[in-house]
Amino acid sequence: MRTLNRANVFWFVVVMVMLVLFLFQAQSDRTGETISYSDFTRLVEQHNATDVVIKGQGIRGKFRDNGVRFQTTGPIDSAMVEDLLTAGKIEHSYQKVESDNLWVTGAMMVIPLLVVVFLFAWFMRNVQGSNSRAFSFGRARPRLYEDGDVPITFDDVAGIDECKEELQEIVEFLKNPGKFTRL
Repeated sequence: MRTLNRANVFWFVVVMVMLVLFLFQAQSDRTGETISYSDFTRLVEQHNATDVVIKGQGIRGKFRDNGVRFQTTGPIDSAMVEDLLTAGKIEHSYQKVESDNLWVTGAMMVIPLLVVVFLFAWFMRNVQGSNSRAFSFGRARPRLYEDGDVPITFDDVAGIDECKEELQEIVEFLKNPGKFTRL
């Protein structure tokens, strides 16, 4: 099986970290408890809301008593919400609503898909590469040597008893092959 080299592991880790960061960033806007608009108006009347931020129809803030964040969706007309917060003497602020650019929205949908497809293709290439080499053990290419290119001489193996015994078996097989075929 093919071992992973450092470059492949590095790029895999980089892609995974980017994917995790992207997912955390996408979830960062959705923090807090979601409450209904009527519960929000009750909170304002009871002076139990603080740090209210209005962004389009979205309203975010904190509960005064325990500091837990909340979010809700208000009416299209933010003047009603502002009048409610002013009557309840709760500090509030507005954030600009970014217009959803078609290219940015499309890129945010396509980039994670491309990352998943890339990782799938990368893993499949590695799996196919190791499977295609699984049965190639008998396909070793023979090396052809010229007379002067023999890398091992008899002087190199002169003192090795195992080589001498192996060579004697080969010579015996060449002299009497019938003895070995009976086995």
